[in-house]
Amino acid sequence: MASTQGDGASSNSMAATSSSQNQGSTSTRRGRGRAKNNKLRSYAELTGGKPTIVIPPDLTQLVGHNLHMFKAELGIICRCYAPIAAATWKEMEDFQNTTLRVRLEV
Repeated sequence: MASTQGDGASSNSMAATSSSQNQGSTSTRRGRGRAKNNKLRSYAELTGGKPTIVIPPDLTQLVGHNLHMFKAELGIICRCYAPIAAATWKEMEDFQNTTLRVRLEV
């Protein structure tokens, strides 16, 4: 009987050691990474050009097949490059304004 209690004690000490080894694993956790618009990139590679965006004169919104790629790219550009403190285009500095416009043209 003493041998079975000894086996149980050794397995408990083993479990305690393995859990203490796993505590440091959170420092190597991977994040999501930078946002990228893979559909737009693959479209540009396949066709060799930019997608066509159509805004009819009687409407104020986009129409067509490529509008989802365009909207996704606008969101990525705004999240990555637009200043948080500026609510309008007029409140931004000149270099911030030109950076956004250059990114939008590409």
